[in-house]
Amino acid sequence: MGFSTVLSTAIMALILLTMFTIVYKTNIYQWRTVYESINDLGDNHCNRLRTGISISDVRIEDSNIIMNISNTGHNSIFLRDFKYIDLIVKYKPVVEDYRIEYLLYNREPKKGYWAITRTFMEAINPLRPSTGSGALDPCEIMEVNASLSSTIDKNYTVVIVVATPDGYTAIWSGLGT
Repeated sequence: MGFSTVLSTAIMALILLTMFTIVYKTNIYQWRTVYESINDLGDNHCNRLRTGISISDVRIEDSNIIMNISNTGHNSIFLRDFKYIDLIVKYKPVVEDYRIEYLLYNREPKKGYWAITRTFMEAINPLRPSTGSGALDPCEIMEVNASLSSTIDKNYTVVIVVATPDGYTAIWSGLGT
């Protein structure tokens, strides 16, 4: 055997060893990513089970809906996450098609948005919309003003859906008053 054969065999062995190492480390990284994804999915499911909200004391005044939203779960909902809370209002006259309005959170009440007007039983981490701090903690209640683009009459059927950032929903339905 000549020197060139030994050298080429050593180079081929190094190439194979490098390829094996790359494949091995890539597989470990992929399995770790899959494992972490499964853990995160489980954590999100557990958090969702610990979140709860309810809607009560709904008053409809022309184009404004004033309601109380209570945190009935075990997790706090932080003010910074309120931009991810969906407030959907579906209302329908007796004869015509229904209308759906999707309202976003805003610090100040204005048409097409919902805002916090006041809070009840705020003991820990009070909501301060003006500074953007605080949280709706368990057992706390906030009064919300949802300002629609059109008025709701007495004979309208109204459905209100509020969804938290992690997907928990509360539903209220009734007639316009």
